[in-house]
Amino acid sequence: VYEVRPVTEAELQPSLAPSLNEVSDLAFAPDGSLWAATSGGVVRWEIASATPTVYTEVDGLLGSPDGIDVAPDGTVWVAASDWVARYNGTWTTYAAFGSIEYVRIPSGAVVALPEGEAWFWADMTPNAGLLHFDAATWSTVVAPADWLVVDDLFVHGIGGARYDHVKDQIIQQFFERRPPGYTVVSGTLLLPVPRQ
Repeated sequence: VYEVRPVTEAELQPSLAPSLNEVSDLAFAPDGSLWAATSGGVVRWEIASATPTVYTEVDGLLGSPDGIDVAPDGTVWVAASDWVARYNGTWTTYAAFGSIEYVRIPSGAVVALPEGEAWFWADMTPNAGLLHFDAATWSTVVAPADWLVVDDLFVHGIGGARYDHVKDQIIQQFFERRPPGYTVVSGTLLLPVPRQ
């Protein structure tokens, strides 16, 4: 027997408040910690002790990042649509990219390399391409017209796989190219995971 109650208008409205539970990207660091880009900021979890550290605007970020990566030397890079930040003990934020005027990093796509180097997939007037930081200066590599894919495989949960199915059809019809493969990972059958 189920009891049905009316739903209030407030319960139907999505929350626009930033949340540490709204995760857009994850990356493991060489020290074993797990870093997350969330709508509430950046979170670093010490896995062994289950201790989180939260970084927000108070720590120098300009908002909520969309992407995150950790270099082999432990340097953390995060990316949002119009800024990026590097963490190597303290946060350094970049909202201007040298002489490169219009830059948007729509997906937060970032690859962190050792010694402060990083690459970002970006929309730049007039083309898309790669934004590069060599630990001192910013530069770009404009994407040729036939560039389309930066990844070889996308890993999603159930919801993302539904979007990928539609996206693949659009890419095949519009660009006449085969998109990269994707796979689905779900812990549904294994939940809840016991703590040790």
